[in-house]
Amino acid sequence: MTLRTIEGESYIKIEESVLDAIYEEALRVYPWEGGGFLFGNYSEDRTVVYVKRILKPLNMRATGISFERVVDKKTFETIYDEEGLIYVGEWHSHPNGSSLYSSMDKQAMIRIAEYPKTLIEHPLLMIVGVKNRRVQEYSVYMYDNQKLLRYEQSGD
Repeated sequence: MTLRTIEGESYIKIEESVLDAIYEEALRVYPWEGGGFLFGNYSEDRTVVYVKRILKPLNMRATGISFERVVDKKTFETIYDEEGLIYVGEWHSHPNGSSLYSSMDKQAMIRIAEYPKTLIEHPLLMIVGVKNRRVQEYSVYMYDNQKLLRYEQSGD
């Protein structure tokens, strides 16, 4: 799946196996929120993010309207050392809701982007809308200067 910004200046390529794993996890935890981390790498010119893997949190607390997770720094390092992949963002589900981000989602992304140990400038946020035990939609956003810019499906 290839997505691009409205301006067409940056792209995300998400492997089908990653989408399948995200959908499976979102449906498994329904009617609660679920989520995790996105790992991948960038093209040399940094215009394409390749999302190649997800990681479930070590520990999480979820309700129908919120999701908190615990970061396992050692696992992040192992993924980098063994697979050459870096953290590129987050994903979570909105049970019985849309894939639009909330003000809480935006604030969480600002905190992530401004956290000193976050090594990337523009983390991604993917939200999966689940209704009646079915994935209805998903949206992917890129954090940029305290804004979340939405990606759209590309014909590429």
